[in-house]
Amino acid sequence: MLYKETVSKEMWELLQRLMKDEKLKGLSLVGGTALSLMIDHRLRIDIDLFTIRDFDEQAMLSHLKDQHQVKIRKILENTVLLDLGQVKVDIISHWYPWQETIQTEKAVRLLSLYFRCYFMKNFIKKTI
Repeated sequence: MLYKETVSKEMWELLQRLMKDEKLKGLSLVGGTALSLMIDHRLRIDIDLFTIRDFDEQAMLSHLKDQHQVKIRKILENTVLLDLGQVKVDIISHWYPWQETIQTEKAVRLLSLYFRCYFMKNFIKKTI
């Protein structure tokens, strides 16, 4: 079960479009929004999409510009930080072997709840 009320209608619709996009099928929702959708934590305002594969930032950006209003915040190697419409979206390649922990609910690819907590705990430690 996902708690859709933890995200805005615009954000939910964008998330659905991103998840249905064939060119983005290697991306999965992680971070606070994924956690919030799973446990009804609190209202979220951003989308964090991760993959374990390298990707071409310019090709990703070009593809997204074809379908969305895009405002670039930052582009780095294997990292695209942008706003799609009014929604903050981060697309990042992160080399954790979590493929097998992906689950799909309401067409949204998410990490399992256990791994999401583990991932967030370790990711936060590395960024402090």
